[in-house]
Formats: sequence, structure tokens, C-alpha cells
Amino acid sequence: ATLSTPYRSYAPPTSNPFASLNNKAMPTTMDCFPQPRFSGGGGQPTQTWQPSIPAGGGGSGSLHGYCGDTTLSNGQTLNLQAGVYYFWNSGLRLSGGTIRCSNCGAPGTNGVTLVFTGSDPNRIGTLRMDGTGTVDLYASPVQPDPDYNGILFYRDVRATNDNGPFATTINGGSTIKPSGGMYFPTSTISPSG
Repeated sequence: ATLSTPYRSYAPPTSNPFASLNNKAMPTTMDCFPQPRFSGGGGQPTQTWQPSIPAGGGGSGSLHGYCGDTTLSNGQTLNLQAGVYYFWNSGLRLSGGTIRCSNCGAPGTNGVTLVFTGSDPNRIGTLRMDGTGTVDLYASPVQPDPDYNGILFYRDVRATNDNGPFATTINGGSTIKPSGGMYFPTSTISPSG
């Protein structure tokens, strides 16, 4: 890795750049998108999802999110559109397959933010990247909700479940290329690769 500022031993602690998210008022209810889900090795091979909050802001009436866990396997592709995505009491697992933003343009322009939240702190889902798929996502420096500027993945600070199927796992590989802030304030993260 190349550092833009040289490493310093015994440097003073820095402030948390994402601290504003610790006090963010999250939605208390959410309608679910009626879109189909990937399921294991079956289901539709390619899906395009619409954001909960589009990159240009606005949206259609009530806030919508993705409810129910989603798993991408080999041969499946999830195309995201630029904007903010809420995973409501649900998680995302990449166990093969591809997830990308199909209309984001170059890094530093449009991007995505995936937010894992929910009505019950014990049911808030998380992210699991098993290192075998392809991730080509980056955060936008300017999101419709400015609290998410530069954030690619965020798990609600209220989440209390942090083990088993709710463990946050980020296993890298040569095709796992997320770019942006990742903030899991109350989660134990299992990174490797």
C-alpha cells in the first residue's frame, strides 16, 4: 500500500470521521420493494435494483427498502443504480456472483451507499463478502443524504446481533474492489484476504 502521508509511530488519535452517524435518526418504518430475490444457485441470473433514495434525491412517496436476506452465487449479477440502498432487517451475502453499479460513472462522481438497518436491533442484517465474487462499487462524495457522503457500507449503530449469520465478514480477493468508507460501529468484523 502507498500512503499519501507517511506512517508515524505514536501519532495522536484522530477523530472519528463518521461520528455523525452514531446519532443519526434512522427510519422507523419502511415499505419493501416488491422485487424478486436471488436464491442460492437459482433465481434470475441478473437483476437491476433501484435505490431507496436516488442519486438526484427525491423518490416516490414513502421510503422503500430491501427486505429479506439476499445471497448472490456464481453466475448471478446484481446491478445497482447510483443512490442510497436500505437493507431493512436483512443482509447481503456475496458468495460468488457480481455486484456493481451500472450507472455510476467514474469514481468520485455518482456512487452507492448500502445501509443495514431495521425496526429491531436484534434483526439488523449485515454484509458478508466471502472473497469469491466480484465487487465493483464505490461511494459517492455527494449523496442525497449528506450523512452518507463517502460511505459505501454502513451498519446501524443500534445493531446488537454480531455473531452467526449476522457476523460482518469481508474477505478480499483480486476481484473484490470496494472503494469508500465502511462503518460498522458496533460490529466485530472478520477481515481476510
